Amino acid sequence: MFNQTTNLTTKAMKKLFAIQVIILFVLMTFNLHAQKIEVVKGDLSILKSEKLLNAEFTYDQMAIGQLPNEAEYTAKKVKEHNDKEPGKGNQWLTEWNDNKPIKFEPAFITSFNKYTKKYGVVIGKKETSAKYTVKVSTIFLEIGFTGWSYANKPSEINLLFTFYEGNNPEKEIAVVRINGVKSTAGDYSYTSGVRIASAYTEAGKAFGKYMAKTVYSKK
Repeated sequence: MFNQTTNLTTKAMKKLFAIQVIILFVLMTFNLHAQKIEVVKGDLSILKSEKLLNAEFTYDQMAIGQLPNEAEYTAKKVKEHNDKEPGKGNQWLTEWNDNKPIKFEPAFITSFNKYTKKYGVVIGKKETSAKYTVKVSTIFLEIGFTGWSYANKPSEINLLFTFYEGNNPEKEIAVVRINGVKSTAGDYSYTSGVRIASAYTEAGKAFGKYMAKTVYSKK
Protein backbone atom coordinates (compact mmCIF):
# COMPACT_ATOMS: atom_id res chain seq x y z
CA MET A 1 0.00 0.00 0.00
CA PHE A 2 2.83 2.35 0.87
CA ASN A 3 4.65 1.66 -2.39
CA GLN A 4 1.45 2.18 -4.37
CA THR A 5 0.85 5.55 -2.71
CA THR A 6 4.47 6.56 -3.28
CA ASN A 7 4.23 5.62 -6.97
CA LEU A 8 1.04 7.67 -7.35
CA THR A 9 2.71 10.64 -5.67
CA THR A 10 5.78 10.34 -7.89
CA LYS A 11 3.61 10.15 -11.02
CA ALA A 12 1.63 13.20 -9.90
CA MET A 13 4.85 15.15 -9.29
CA LYS A 14 6.22 14.17 -12.70
CA LYS A 15 2.96 15.21 -14.35
CA LEU A 16 2.99 18.54 -12.51
CA PHE A 17 6.60 19.14 -13.55
CA ALA A 18 5.75 18.36 -17.19
CA ILE A 19 2.86 20.83 -17.07
CA GLN A 20 5.15 23.50 -15.59
CA VAL A 21 7.71 22.97 -18.36
CA ILE A 22 5.00 23.24 -21.03
CA ILE A 23 3.58 26.42 -19.51
CA LEU A 24 7.06 27.95 -19.24
CA PHE A 25 7.78 27.08 -22.89
CA VAL A 26 4.47 28.57 -24.05
CA LEU A 27 5.09 31.78 -22.12
CA MET A 28 8.62 32.11 -23.50
CA THR A 29 7.39 31.43 -27.05
CA PHE A 30 4.61 33.97 -26.68
CA ASN A 31 7.07 36.52 -25.38
CA LEU A 32 9.33 35.95 -28.37
CA HIS A 33 6.59 36.33 -30.99
CA ALA A 34 4.85 39.22 -29.21
CA GLN A 35 7.82 41.50 -29.79
CA LYS A 36 7.56 43.64 -32.90
CA ILE A 37 10.31 45.96 -34.14
CA GLU A 38 9.44 48.50 -36.81
CA VAL A 39 11.44 51.27 -38.48
CA VAL A 40 8.96 54.13 -38.37
CA LYS A 41 11.10 56.43 -40.51
CA GLY A 42 14.64 57.12 -41.61
CA ASP A 43 17.62 54.91 -42.44
CA LEU A 44 19.73 53.10 -39.86
CA SER A 45 22.53 52.20 -42.30
CA ILE A 46 24.26 55.51 -41.56
CA LEU A 47 25.17 54.04 -38.15
CA LYS A 48 27.13 51.10 -39.57
CA SER A 49 30.55 52.69 -39.13
CA GLU A 50 29.79 54.17 -35.70
CA LYS A 51 31.29 52.26 -32.78
CA LEU A 52 29.93 54.43 -29.97
CA LEU A 53 26.38 55.66 -29.39
CA ASN A 54 25.21 58.04 -26.71
CA ALA A 55 22.04 56.89 -24.94
CA GLU A 56 19.42 59.12 -23.39
CA PHE A 57 16.36 57.74 -21.58
CA THR A 58 13.03 59.54 -21.28
CA TYR A 59 9.70 58.68 -19.68
CA ASP A 60 7.70 61.83 -20.36
CA GLN A 61 5.39 60.09 -22.88
CA MET A 62 4.87 56.97 -20.76
CA ALA A 63 1.39 55.59 -20.20
CA ILE A 64 1.12 53.07 -17.35
CA GLY A 65 -1.54 50.39 -17.46
CA GLN A 66 -4.89 52.09 -17.96
CA LEU A 67 -3.56 55.51 -16.95
CA PRO A 68 -2.48 57.97 -19.68
CA ASN A 69 0.71 59.21 -18.02
CA GLU A 70 3.21 58.59 -15.25
CA ALA A 71 2.10 61.63 -13.21
CA GLU A 72 -1.37 60.19 -12.65
CA TYR A 73 0.03 56.79 -11.76
CA THR A 74 2.56 58.07 -9.23
CA ALA A 75 0.02 60.44 -7.64
CA LYS A 76 -2.36 57.52 -7.20
CA LYS A 77 0.28 55.23 -5.71
CA VAL A 78 1.70 57.89 -3.37
CA LYS A 79 -1.78 58.57 -1.99
CA GLU A 80 -2.51 54.85 -1.55
CA HIS A 81 0.72 54.28 0.37
CA ASN A 82 0.43 57.43 2.48
CA ASP A 83 -3.16 56.57 3.41
CA LYS A 84 -1.94 53.26 4.81
CA GLU A 85 1.14 54.71 6.49
CA PRO A 86 2.09 58.40 6.48
CA GLY A 87 5.36 58.96 4.64
CA LYS A 88 5.30 55.56 2.96
CA GLY A 89 4.14 57.06 -0.32
CA ASN A 90 7.06 59.47 -0.44
CA GLN A 91 9.47 56.60 0.14
CA TRP A 92 7.77 54.64 -2.63
CA LEU A 93 8.12 57.59 -5.03
CA THR A 94 11.84 57.94 -4.29
CA GLU A 95 12.39 54.26 -5.00
CA TRP A 96 10.25 54.45 -8.15
CA ASN A 97 12.36 57.28 -9.57
CA ASP A 98 15.66 55.72 -8.46
CA ASN A 99 14.83 52.47 -10.26
CA LYS A 100 15.11 54.16 -13.65
CA PRO A 101 18.84 55.04 -13.57
CA ILE A 102 19.80 52.27 -11.14
CA LYS A 103 17.92 49.27 -12.57
CA PHE A 104 16.06 49.88 -15.83
CA GLU A 105 18.60 51.81 -17.89
CA PRO A 106 21.68 49.71 -16.97
CA ALA A 107 19.65 46.57 -17.70
CA PHE A 108 18.91 47.77 -21.23
CA ILE A 109 22.44 49.02 -21.94
CA THR A 110 24.19 45.90 -20.64
CA SER A 111 21.90 43.63 -22.63
CA PHE A 112 22.19 45.67 -25.84
CA ASN A 113 25.97 45.76 -25.67
CA LYS A 114 26.14 42.01 -25.19
CA TYR A 115 24.76 41.50 -28.69
CA THR A 116 26.73 44.24 -30.48
CA LYS A 117 30.16 43.91 -28.88
CA LYS A 118 31.37 41.43 -31.52
CA TYR A 119 31.09 44.33 -33.97
CA GLY A 120 32.88 46.69 -31.61
CA VAL A 121 29.70 48.70 -31.00
CA VAL A 122 28.65 49.95 -27.57
CA ILE A 123 26.14 52.41 -26.19
CA GLY A 124 26.38 54.32 -22.94
CA LYS A 125 24.98 57.31 -21.12
CA LYS A 126 26.73 60.69 -21.27
CA GLU A 127 29.01 59.60 -24.13
CA THR A 128 29.71 63.15 -25.28
CA SER A 129 32.26 62.07 -27.90
CA ALA A 130 29.67 59.96 -29.77
CA LYS A 131 28.57 61.30 -33.14
CA TYR A 132 25.00 60.04 -32.69
CA THR A 133 22.55 59.83 -29.82
CA VAL A 134 19.72 57.35 -29.40
CA LYS A 135 16.86 58.59 -27.25
CA VAL A 136 15.14 55.61 -25.63
CA SER A 137 11.59 56.68 -24.80
CA THR A 138 9.34 54.39 -22.79
CA ILE A 139 5.87 55.04 -24.20
CA PHE A 140 3.98 52.27 -22.39
CA LEU A 141 4.54 50.25 -19.23
CA GLU A 142 2.47 47.41 -17.83
CA ILE A 143 3.87 46.74 -14.38
CA GLY A 144 2.40 43.26 -14.00
CA PHE A 145 2.17 41.35 -10.75
CA THR A 146 3.28 38.25 -8.90
CA GLY A 147 0.71 36.17 -7.02
CA TRP A 148 0.22 32.61 -5.92
CA SER A 149 0.91 29.61 -8.17
CA TYR A 150 0.40 30.65 -11.80
CA ALA A 151 -1.41 33.91 -10.99
CA ASN A 152 1.39 35.99 -12.48
CA LYS A 153 1.52 38.70 -15.10
CA PRO A 154 4.85 39.82 -16.61
CA SER A 155 5.88 43.42 -16.92
CA GLU A 156 5.63 44.75 -20.46
CA ILE A 157 7.07 47.81 -22.21
CA ASN A 158 6.82 49.59 -25.56
CA LEU A 159 9.84 51.69 -26.54
CA LEU A 160 10.56 54.32 -29.16
CA PHE A 161 14.18 54.79 -30.31
CA THR A 162 14.97 58.16 -31.87
CA PHE A 163 18.42 58.52 -33.45
CA TYR A 164 19.85 61.98 -34.05
CA GLU A 165 23.15 63.75 -34.53
CA GLY A 166 25.12 64.70 -31.42
CA ASN A 167 22.91 66.47 -28.93
CA ASN A 168 20.66 68.07 -31.54
CA PRO A 169 17.23 66.33 -31.69
CA GLU A 170 16.33 68.41 -34.73
CA LYS A 171 18.91 66.47 -36.79
CA GLU A 172 16.91 63.26 -36.63
CA ILE A 173 18.07 60.33 -38.78
CA ALA A 174 15.76 57.45 -37.80
CA VAL A 175 12.94 56.37 -35.51
CA VAL A 176 12.35 52.74 -34.47
CA ARG A 177 9.53 51.30 -32.39
CA ILE A 178 9.51 48.06 -30.40
CA ASN A 179 6.27 46.83 -28.87
CA GLY A 180 5.24 44.04 -26.53
CA VAL A 181 8.51 43.36 -24.72
CA LYS A 182 7.78 41.29 -21.62
CA SER A 183 9.85 40.35 -18.60
CA THR A 184 11.09 36.78 -18.77
CA ALA A 185 8.73 33.98 -17.82
CA GLY A 186 11.00 32.91 -14.97
CA ASP A 187 11.39 36.37 -13.44
CA TYR A 188 8.13 36.98 -11.58
CA SER A 189 9.73 38.89 -8.74
CA TYR A 190 7.49 40.27 -5.99
CA THR A 191 9.55 43.45 -6.36
CA SER A 192 8.14 45.41 -9.28
CA GLY A 193 11.48 47.13 -9.93
CA VAL A 194 13.21 43.80 -10.53
CA ARG A 195 10.38 42.57 -12.73
CA ILE A 196 10.33 45.76 -14.84
CA ALA A 197 14.14 45.70 -15.15
CA SER A 198 13.77 42.25 -16.66
CA ALA A 199 11.61 43.73 -19.42
CA TYR A 200 14.34 46.29 -20.15
CA THR A 201 16.87 43.46 -20.31
CA GLU A 202 14.68 41.73 -22.89
CA ALA A 203 14.28 44.99 -24.83
CA GLY A 204 18.04 45.52 -24.92
CA LYS A 205 18.48 41.96 -26.12
CA ALA A 206 15.85 42.27 -28.86
CA PHE A 207 17.10 45.62 -30.12
CA GLY A 208 20.76 44.68 -29.87
CA LYS A 209 20.15 41.56 -31.95
CA TYR A 210 18.08 43.56 -34.42
CA MET A 211 20.80 46.19 -34.89
CA ALA A 212 23.48 43.51 -35.19
CA LYS A 213 21.52 41.71 -37.89
CA THR A 214 20.19 44.65 -39.91
CA VAL A 215 23.01 47.18 -39.56
CA TYR A 216 26.35 45.98 -38.20
CA SER A 217 26.61 42.58 -39.92
CA LYS A 218 25.81 43.97 -43.38
CA LYS A 219 28.65 43.94 -45.89
